[in-house]
Amino acid sequence: MTPESTLAPSELAWISDADSISYMEPETDNVWITLVCSRGTGNIHIEDPLREQPTNTITLVSGTITEGYAATMGRADKELGFPPGAVADAPSTSPLMRHFRQTGELKFQGGQEMPIRREDERQQIDAFFSRCG
Repeated sequence: MTPESTLAPSELAWISDADSISYMEPETDNVWITLVCSRGTGNIHIEDPLREQPTNTITLVSGTITEGYAATMGRADKELGFPPGAVADAPSTSPLMRHFRQTGELKFQGGQEMPIRREDERQQIDAFFSRCG
């Protein structure tokens, strides 16, 4: 089995909070990705908090669409044991983001899928994009 076809562990889920949605293990610090968008701006701030290797691009895949977003590396929180992470911005109207909104398909290039497993996750993603604009 290749990494691209591997599903994420079943305890991970899409969880929303005010202006963000994260793929994470509930009630833990195990967050794979967070998308943040202030109401009506149409600008999604992508946070890749587990990025241990430096990168200048966050590359996401949704279906057959692959998009790379210019990224900067954050600072590690050594006290809490978190790696530096990467951040990037993307328009909510990009082909990849539109496809993700429609299908719920999203993964890092060469990485594990972040599937929607429940209807409430689908509703949270729809609400996130509706608020974002």
